[in-house]
Amino acid sequence: MRFILIIIVATLVPWTSTAADLAGRVTRTKGSATALAEGGERRLAPGQYVFTGDVLSTGPEARLEVRLRDDSVLTLGEKSRLAVGDLDLPDAGNRGALVLDVIGGIFSAASGIIARRGGTMDVRTPVATIGIRGTTAWGGPIDGVYQFALLDGRRIDIANDAGRVSITTPGHGTTVPGPDVAPTPPTAWRQPKLDLARDSVAFDRP
Repeated sequence: MRFILIIIVATLVPWTSTAADLAGRVTRTKGSATALAEGGERRLAPGQYVFTGDVLSTGPEARLEVRLRDDSVLTLGEKSRLAVGDLDLPDAGNRGALVLDVIGGIFSAASGIIARRGGTMDVRTPVATIGIRGTTAWGGPIDGVYQFALLDGRRIDIANDAGRVSITTPGHGTTVPGPDVAPTPPTAWRQPKLDLARDSVAFDRP
């Protein structure tokens, strides 16, 4: 029996991962979701672990939700890819830091303990870096152009080499056409556009 349990654990956890690499746990999935690491690709299901260095991917009409170790919540929409970067929990000597790298697609991210204690939670995308400060942010392409919105909470900062804006009003967003183009001034999104963003990461929508 012990030998069987060892085999089962080995199939669920990449052999290169350690407790120090643990980033979080999958809380919900819909459709196909995988994690790619040095040990290979593995399918994700609720209860499975996610590690720093993992590249998370979703298939068509799929969703993936992960609760990270600082209680922040990451959600991917369909056909999305994101790499789990550094996760440094707060302690007596620092406020903590979390870095996520969006390779492509749609995401939402709700901050946890790191942001609440004044640490940094940054989501790096192909066009800009999103600093999440005690809030829930959404990002993804709309009509082929990356856009970002503050869904709730107090503030997100969007910056690239061309400029920087801060969004402090829920329901407002910005457009970033490319990494060398400054984010547009924040504007209020109409309800259909907000619904489109929320639906893109919702588990009860296609």
